[in-house]
Amino acid sequence: NLHGLSPTTSSQVWKVDDFYAYNSSTDQEYYVRLILVNGNHSGLSGNTSYGFDTWEWGYWNYNGTWNQDSDNDTLSDGDEYFGWEDYYGNVHTTNRFKADTDDDNLTDYEEGFGYNSTLSYITDPNDPDTDDDYLNDGYEVLISDTDPTNSDTDGDGLSDGYEVLTSQTDPNEWDTDDDWLGDYEEIYNNTWGPTDPNDPDTDDDELRDGMEVYDWGSDPNDSDTDDDGLSDGAEVYDYNTSPTDNDTDDDRLHDGSEVNDYQTDPTERDTDRDMLDDGEEVLDYYSDPLDRDTDDDGLIDGAEVHWYNISATSADTDSDGLIDPDEVGLFSFGEHQIYIDN
Repeated sequence: NLHGLSPTTSSQVWKVDDFYAYNSSTDQEYYVRLILVNGNHSGLSGNTSYGFDTWEWGYWNYNGTWNQDSDNDTLSDGDEYFGWEDYYGNVHTTNRFKADTDDDNLTDYEEGFGYNSTLSYITDPNDPDTDDDYLNDGYEVLISDTDPTNSDTDGDGLSDGYEVLTSQTDPNEWDTDDDWLGDYEEIYNNTWGPTDPNDPDTDDDELRDGMEVYDWGSDPNDSDTDDDGLSDGAEVYDYNTSPTDNDTDDDRLHDGSEVNDYQTDPTERDTDRDMLDDGEEVLDYYSDPLDRDTDDDGLIDGAEVHWYNISATSADTDSDGLIDPDEVGLFSFGEHQIYIDN
């Protein structure tokens, strides 16, 4: 039913009970605005049905002006009530009294036509989390700078919400800590992981996790993969030994023992070049792996052991008063040594 006198102009506004609303917080009344556009409209009766060519939703302001956008979101009340098309042509019906229908901190218009009209992302104004990644659209656009229409912005296998709320990784960077391992594989790999996706060197051995996995085959969760007493980083950068082989030179001494206990070269089986491996000198003959002639008798340790079967640690193996080189036919004359045949 129309209320009021018969219209006299094509812009006459009528109040219609069927589309009445009242907002108590602003003390505003809302009606449909019916615009008569054809013919002579005088003499219309309040109890008669009439056809109208156009209509608008809106309300009267206190100053007597007509407002078609009750929530000031740039979308007219009529469009929000009956449906409006976003940038891509999708139709939405939204709350004409609420600028942000889904409470995601983006206005309905911003969701339909892009924040700041940049068209960066077109989101659903009726769904606070368009991509279902547990981050609302406004947070993704205004704070995390992620794609609210893509649940995994950086394509690392972790949803944006998981990265922000659980793993604290960067949802815009597939490898947050730049260690050559993706965030997803650091968290879910069961072969060498999981490792810390926020720490490029999980075990603090001075080798990045990715280097350990792809370059050296060492354990990124164990600072000393081969348990030889040297950290993986020290083996690679300081001693040129293998972080996955506890005896790089195969001399029966662990690399760490050679470096820390005997000061021998863990990459050289016979550090003093005396024809005895470092392990033989330490474990079998008790000679000095850093001294070619442990007993200073003029015979190198290897010769005494392998050629003459005498002690490398005693200059007079049989304690008969003659030093070993005299007995095997090697006499000393100052700086010169000669062999006596008979």
